[in-house]
Amino acid sequence: MDRLFRDIVKFYSSSQLSLVTLQAMIESINDLECEEDMFGPQVKEVCSIITNSQPRMFPIDNLIILFEKELEKHEYFKENDLSTKKSASIEIIKDLIKRLENDMNELANRGLEHIDDGDFIILHAVEEPVELLMPEAKRMGKEFEVLILRQDKVKTEQVINVMEKNGIKYTVIPEWDLIHFFDKVNKLFIGAYAITSDGKFVSDSGTSNIVSECHIH
Repeated sequence: MDRLFRDIVKFYSSSQLSLVTLQAMIESINDLECEEDMFGPQVKEVCSIITNSQPRMFPIDNLIILFEKELEKHEYFKENDLSTKKSASIEIIKDLIKRLENDMNELANRGLEHIDDGDFIILHAVEEPVELLMPEAKRMGKEFEVLILRQDKVKTEQVINVMEKNGIKYTVIPEWDLIHFFDKVNKLFIGAYAITSDGKFVSDSGTSNIVSECHIH
């Protein structure tokens, strides 16, 4: 599961990864065939695998905890038949999906406050600024340009795809060439796909170096 999450975040932000995970859980519950008294343990095992992934993925980690609390509140629906348990669990997950989608919309709306006409923004990974903020800002009529730092081929192509799909002007350069653009760029947007127990966040590889360079200049 750890490797799977790390591979998926090459294509999606942590928020989108969380949506994909919740939707996969719905499909898995629909397909689950087991004795009625094994439904709870089976679901609990899946939740444990997700919440114990390394690094811990946010926000799916918190959403799974909320899901477990709802299940425990109803004692895993132990008095009902398997079909009822499955449908009730799926309804809880659907509510969590709506909650996450609302949070993502709120993030995009708040992010608009930090994008202005004429901005030249540095990006380098598939994170919330790429999937949510840039497209929403473009839809709102803001005119800006993006400087994409070439990293992993798959990640870079995904960022480019989002920019092209939304008609956002962009330039692609290798990371080492960033020094020649500091007189043009004025903002750096980064995201996080996990939070550590000591309150630090885990971002895409190379983020620390880029932040340090921007801080110096």
